[in-house]
Amino acid sequence: MKIPKAPRRKLLPLRNKADTLVLGGATLLLVLVGTFVWLRTEAAPSSKKTEPSLSVAPVPSAPVVGVIPSPPAPPNPAPPPPAPSPIPNASLRTAASTQAAQWEEYTFGSNNLIDGDPRSSWQPVQTGKGPGEWFMLKLSKARTIAGIEIWNGFQRQDRLGELYHLNSRIKRATLELSDGAKQPLEFEDVAEKSTFLLTAPHVGITWVKVTVHTVYTGDRWDDLAVSEVRLLGMSEPGE
Repeated sequence: MKIPKAPRRKLLPLRNKADTLVLGGATLLLVLVGTFVWLRTEAAPSSKKTEPSLSVAPVPSAPVVGVIPSPPAPPNPAPPPPAPSPIPNASLRTAASTQAAQWEEYTFGSNNLIDGDPRSSWQPVQTGKGPGEWFMLKLSKARTIAGIEIWNGFQRQDRLGELYHLNSRIKRATLELSDGAKQPLEFEDVAEKSTFLLTAPHVGITWVKVTVHTVYTGDRWDDLAVSEVRLLGMSEPGE
């Protein structure tokens, strides 16, 4: 079966050359106009006002200030140990190696060591001239002992003169306690109280003893003299 062919459309021929030129000129004009319009559009300034860009300098950030924590509070310090205090002389008794006999108004017994008056003194018999002599303080009950105070020499001035330098004084001695502890004593040659503290308090002491080793020799007499002694102890329960 044959399919019939579609009939060809015939183009209308241009009437003449004038029509061809008119058509070509119109086409060129349209192209030129379109090009002109496009160029004007591209070259025209934008109606939108462009704000000038601002160059903003970066603001330096503030340094971070750290809060330094306070150091922890130190622990409460331990309270200081109680200071030793004098033991009442009424609770003491004395003993000595020897004691000189009374001369005029002067007495030299060992009780003068605890009478509270440095103008009186204990003086041993002159034969030994001091070294080897000793005196002892006995307590009425056991106590905790922390030290001893000694008024060395004869700390008195009267019609005979300044008796401290006129008589001999202790230079070196040993302190002994009833528990067997011993401590050396060295005296400066001064007419005042000398204080000697033990390295640690000793508990349960019933007596103390001072033994003389060397002396400062007196300017007039060789008699050794000690004016006053006081024991230092720690407070006992109930005191």
